[in-house]
Amino acid sequence: MLDPRDAVNKLVHGAPKSDDIEYDPLIDTARRPSDTGKSSVTYNGIPERKTFVDRIDAVALVVCYLCLAISIIIVRNGYLGWFLGYNNQLTVVGFLLSVEQFCIMRIIPSLLMMIEARFGRSFLQNFDAIMRMSMLASNVVLFWRLTIAFLLLLPTALSVGYKRFDNGNSTVALYSGGNQYGMTGPPGLDQIGQSVGLSLMVNSSLPFIVASAGNGTYEPPLPVFPQPYGFNTLILSNTSAAALDAPGPDAVLQIQSKLGLMEQRTVTADVTGTVASTVPDFDRSQLSNTNSSDPAVPLPSSDALSLIPMFQGQSVGLWTEFLGVGNSSFAYISIFDGNGGGTVDTSDPNFPNFTQNALQFFIKRQSCSGTWAITSNSISLIAGTCSDQPLPEDPAQLVFSKTTLALGDWYMPMLVEFLGPFGSKRSDSPWLYPTYCATVASMYWSRVTGLGGLFKYTSNYNASDIYEEQIRYFGNDHITSTRPTMRRSPLLLAILVTPAFICTLGFLFEFIFFTVPIGKGFGLTAILSGLDPSSTKAVYGASFSGILRKPIRLRIAPASAREGFEMLQHHRQETGANVLQSGLAGALPKRLDPGYWWRNFWLNVRRDGHPADGRIVYILGDGKTNTNIQYGTKYE
Repeated sequence: MLDPRDAVNKLVHGAPKSDDIEYDPLIDTARRPSDTGKSSVTYNGIPERKTFVDRIDAVALVVCYLCLAISIIIVRNGYLGWFLGYNNQLTVVGFLLSVEQFCIMRIIPSLLMMIEARFGRSFLQNFDAIMRMSMLASNVVLFWRLTIAFLLLLPTALSVGYKRFDNGNSTVALYSGGNQYGMTGPPGLDQIGQSVGLSLMVNSSLPFIVASAGNGTYEPPLPVFPQPYGFNTLILSNTSAAALDAPGPDAVLQIQSKLGLMEQRTVTADVTGTVASTVPDFDRSQLSNTNSSDPAVPLPSSDALSLIPMFQGQSVGLWTEFLGVGNSSFAYISIFDGNGGGTVDTSDPNFPNFTQNALQFFIKRQSCSGTWAITSNSISLIAGTCSDQPLPEDPAQLVFSKTTLALGDWYMPMLVEFLGPFGSKRSDSPWLYPTYCATVASMYWSRVTGLGGLFKYTSNYNASDIYEEQIRYFGNDHITSTRPTMRRSPLLLAILVTPAFICTLGFLFEFIFFTVPIGKGFGLTAILSGLDPSSTKAVYGASFSGILRKPIRLRIAPASAREGFEMLQHHRQETGANVLQSGLAGALPKRLDPGYWWRNFWLNVRRDGHPADGRIVYILGDGKTNTNIQYGTKYE
């Protein structure tokens, strides 16, 4: 059987048409008459109709929008963002953007080739560069180089862009059955200083001391009260401060074991606080009256005055119950001129100076509420409040009113450290009263915690066992978890929408350019299937390099079998050239009228119910003519 390709060459060069075989040079089919009609022998090429909507493109568009919806939900939904966390969010969003990039590369390249065929010079090199997505191919116009570069760099730009939106967070509420609370230090200190409490006082007070410290010429402004500091210090007002009971170390360690880097949980609970308040304008003259019964100015034992010298001829004095079972719920502290030291009574010559500058403090256990932020390696108080009234005297106040804490033996150096600067340099500081109150509250809280504490409770100093109910107790709490997530931003939303936007534009313009005779199968196979053999000399010598000296035009013409033959015959009669430069008569008008394209294309690609089924002829030319797509005459 004669090869149809050989028959086409004979037709092109003027060979007489065979009466026995009808050749179709534009599809690989040879039809031979038979007794019962015409039967077809179909070769390897599979004809295909160009549809309004390519199914795979439609699926790609739907997949692209599904990926967009999922990525937006992942970023915007607080619970889902918390569940995944920042790293997993990046992984999922990156995967979805990659899928969207596949969708782009499914839709856009064929659209670009349609644009080149319809509006460009229809250069073979341009088609080749688009098909291979090669911005460095030879003889490619600048527009296509930039377009291809944009498509190649788009995934990298999106990948870099969406990773810039860190520093976000998502918070969810977690169920908690409650935890143990009480007078305790943070984890790690429960085995340090649990006999005296000095380390607990330093740990609790130091963040406040640092935040309120001046530099000699500048005093930080007072905060808005109540203001938390450190592990459990809460400044309630200018004249009162509290050291709050806290979650037990075991509960804190259990929470910390579940936290990753940058994760945080907040624990809010009603607790009891050790509150120290001062009355700056009390009647100091009552301090010298040992027979006074004024309840506003209660007096400790006369032999319970503790003094310690400082520099520059000043001393610090603490007057509160010292030994034996007594009422330690009030105290007097003074920085005065003198060089006293040790534990003395009120007959000491420094006592008058002590009373002149003394500040009065009442220490009570009060109902409070605290919120702690717990990370994998820290715990800090971030909010809190306390009621205005103390808890009932019995049993809440027994830890202070029915015991003696020997504060003068252990805490005098700490008073010098924290209060010494207010003796001279900062005597007019607005932080004077808050610092005194915070120091006293922390001193009392740390001493009781050191003596017994949450997990080492003992009934020291003849105290009643009822103390235990105030030192440790079970509390209902509210726990929230905060994890780092992607930061919600309109710019991030724009980055996520970009691939879907590009796919949508490509899909719509493919529909608008439906009349351009380029389908999804356009490529090397399609061109070879419909290539006019007489025009291949234009590309001789580039079979290995793929590089041509000058641009070569690829002419595209949809036609029926008869039209293809007539087109080739007409061209040979007109030019006599081996390299064809013209297709069917009449160039496609340069107008943006989809209806016009549709009418002309439809008349040319359908006849007697037969679609355009691959009836495309490709002709290589020298690139000097201006028309790219040729349409045949209308069928009557």
